[in-house]
Amino acid sequence: MGQLWAILSIGVLVVVVLVLAVCVQTLRVYELAQMLSCYTNAWERLRADLNSQAKEIRRLQSALRAERAHVAQLQRKVLLVQGLLDKRVESEVMQTISTWEIDPEYKK
Repeated sequence: MGQLWAILSIGVLVVVVLVLAVCVQTLRVYELAQMLSCYTNAWERLRADLNSQAKEIRRLQSALRAERAHVAQLQRKVLLVQGLLDKRVESEVMQTISTWEIDPEYKK
């Protein structure tokens, strides 16, 4: 009879140890699930920030292309105006020279 109680006591002890082990493992799984949730949220925030930054980069690149095109257009206009001014100055110089050649009084 004493041996039976010893076996039953050991069996109960083993069951209690197993229940405690299961409880500890359950708590660890719960902690790991919480950590996973935190990391998942952090990852989502990082991905959203990255997407936002990528959109901002695309917007800025587009604006830069537009500004470069505008600068090129303004440079073409400057060249055109310089050409027109050069032609006008040349025609005025030629007109002045021709006036000097025609009117000798004008030289004085």
